[in-house]
Amino acid sequence: MLDFLKRLFRGRKAPTEPEEPSDSGSRAIFWFNWTEMSGGGRNYGRLAYQHLLPHFSPNPENWDPGNYFFADGDYISRGSAMIPVAGPDAENCMARVAEIGSDSCYLIAVSGGGLLAFSNMDTALSSGDHLGYIGMTPCGSLDVSSFWQLADSLSLVPSCEIWGRNFRKKNFTFLDDEELQALGFNPRG
Repeated sequence: MLDFLKRLFRGRKAPTEPEEPSDSGSRAIFWFNWTEMSGGGRNYGRLAYQHLLPHFSPNPENWDPGNYFFADGDYISRGSAMIPVAGPDAENCMARVAEIGSDSCYLIAVSGGGLLAFSNMDTALSSGDHLGYIGMTPCGSLDVSSFWQLADSLSLVPSCEIWGRNFRKKNFTFLDDEELQALGFNPRG
């Protein structure tokens, strides 16, 4: 767990909860069906981020000077991962995961302090034409340390950070700098 946090924050202090969270969405796991997304030779990680990142884009309608931390990977649980399931949308998400099979799932865990409501992202992703999107499990009941411990137990790898307009890559190779700039971000290696 400690190694995971060190890799994630590399010398920076871990984020704290936002002073006034807009909903329980300050921490969440977004679920995707990678088998559905990878048809036709598509890179499912790339497609998942193409679905999700526009919701974090620092465009005029969506500007949020907050900071967000991402980890991703195929669902590989080490031990008994206790994923919080609160509310009917999260229950539906986990029912779909059980139906599809967790070994067909790609996850993006997000934690941050800002104004964006992850529940709104889930609604938009669920109602749009987003190939492979399963749903979201909000993890606002977990403190930051417990959330990243959960991400580590799911074998998720720190991928990127958003600090206002700055997009810091860690293990992120899904979108190139030009694509990130088109979303309004300032990419940083």
